[in-house]
This record gives sequence, C-alpha cells and structure tokens, in this order.
Amino acid sequence: MRSISFNQIQSKNPLTNMYLGSFLLAISIFDVLIYAFFNTNILSFLPSKLSTFLPLVLGFIGLGIIRMEYSGIAILDKLNKNINTNNFNALLTLLIIFAFIKATPPSLSWMIFDANISGDTKEACTGTGACWTYIKVWFKRFMYGMYPNDLHWRINSAFILVIALGFVGYFFKENMKKYLALYYVIIYPIIAFLIIYYLISGGSFGLVWVETGAWGGLSLTFIVSFFCLIFCFPLGMILALGRRSNLPAVRYISVGYLQISPEVMHKDVASIYKQQKAIGYESTFIEGEKDCANYMKGIFDDWQAQGITSILHEKKVDMHLTKTL
Repeated sequence: MRSISFNQIQSKNPLTNMYLGSFLLAISIFDVLIYAFFNTNILSFLPSKLSTFLPLVLGFIGLGIIRMEYSGIAILDKLNKNINTNNFNALLTLLIIFAFIKATPPSLSWMIFDANISGDTKEACTGTGACWTYIKVWFKRFMYGMYPNDLHWRINSAFILVIALGFVGYFFKENMKKYLALYYVIIYPIIAFLIIYYLISGGSFGLVWVETGAWGGLSLTFIVSFFCLIFCFPLGMILALGRRSNLPAVRYISVGYLQISPEVMHKDVASIYKQQKAIGYESTFIEGEKDCANYMKGIFDDWQAQGITSILHEKKVDMHLTKTL
C-alpha cells in the first residue's frame, strides 16, 4: 500500500490540487472566523475535542495538498515559496492566522467599540475599553512637547519643507542626475539643518525665539532621527577615506572610531587575521591584555585604555581593537 505524504502531494492537474486544498483551507478559516466574531461553532455536532482541532487539521491538509514545486499559477507558487515550504511552516502559518482572527474581536472592542473618546477628564472613561480621552487631551504634548501651542505651525511647516526637498531628486533631468549624490550628501543636509534651525528655533526673520528645552515629543524624535540618517552617510564616507590617509593622526582617529569592538568579536577578528595572512596582507595580531597594552603604548605614549584583549594592526590602512565591555 502506497503511503500519502502531506509534505508534497503530487497531482497531474495542479488546478485540482489548488481547488481542493483551497476549499479545505477556506473551511478551516471560516470556522474560526464564525466562532471568533459570533461565538458560534458550526462544528458543534462533533465531539468537543474534535471540533476544536478539526479546523487546524483541515487547514494543514489543505496547505499540504496545494504544496508543489511549480504549478504555473503565480499566486499559488508565491504562497508555496513564502509560507508553505514544508509542514512546519504550514502549521506555523495556520497558527498565526488563527491567533490573529481570535485576537481581532477583543482588540476591536477594546480599541473602538468599548473605548471612550468624549470628555476632557479621566472621569469620562467609564467603559472597559481604551481611554482615548487621555490621548486626545495630551495629544499636542505627545507630538510637540512643551513647544508653544500657537507656534506649532512652524514645526509642521519645517517638516513639510524638508520632506518636499527630499523628493526634489525625483524631478532631476537626465543631465542633472549626476549631481544627485552631491545634492543628497552635501546640499540637502545643509538646507534641512537651516530650515529646522531657523524655522523651529526662531530668533530671525521676525520669528519668536523658542528655547530648545521646549522641544520635545514625537517631533523631536523625528528631528534627531532625520539628522542621524542624513549625516551618517557622509560621516561614514569621511571616516572610510580617513582610514586610507597617509597621515597617522587622521588614520588612527578614523579607524579607532570605526573598529573598537567588544570581546564577542574576538573570533571574528582572529579569522580576519588568518584570511589576511593567507593572501599575504601585512598585519599583526596581538592577544592578551598585557601584550595589547604594551603594543599600544609603543604607538601612543599616553595610552591608558583598560580591558583591551586583542589587536589586529593592519600596517597599511587600519587597526582593529577588541575590547572587553
């Protein structure tokens, strides 16, 4: 007797597999939906344990039936490639789908149907759902911190201008696209900084000065994140070029900033040294805290860092430091 493997059920007609498997999968999801939203078990005529696990079994079999290497059906092939590659992934997919369906009704009740949004005090929150009244009352503080309420338009305008300038590159003509890197790496960060500084801080062009201590909320988070993103790339380029400088001070500062690493990377640094040695790249690998301290003092007389356990000194361009944290 030939056994049936649900890991990959073959069929001469993939459409048959797709229809049958989809039908079983739809039944399983439909049963969970009806029970989650209407508290009705359409399989209640079966024993309780069987009715509980039957949707999972049907869905599992359905996914097993539609699983095949190639069917020529784009949706089916994409599903099999991403979430139905084997039995474990099929089971995990079903559990996630069922958990999401089960969690949807109580989540909707808490967030919307039983929530409170009217009123201006906590006494208005009398239901069992979310108290959106609190969010409504403090929304401006969440977004803008202690920035004056009548000046919020300045933050909004600064964000709109910065975002609009970010899309300018999409409208560059073909003969101007060679300047895109210059625009986004140099010009755009400078303009964005000037806009945010003068428009949000004020003090010029007739705008009232607002202390940076009043900045806060989500808007400040966006500002900090934005500048970290737009400045990290040019800074990274400068440091990378500094590593290849012939000036020792520039080279060591650049490399020291980039490559001081925790002890967990000791093996990785040792592996790099082995690879360099294999290709004849000139480098020195020092291990042990005492030897590392002596080696560094030979380069920097006033070296005082503690806990350095390994050093990979690449004679031409850089130095890797592994430090115990």
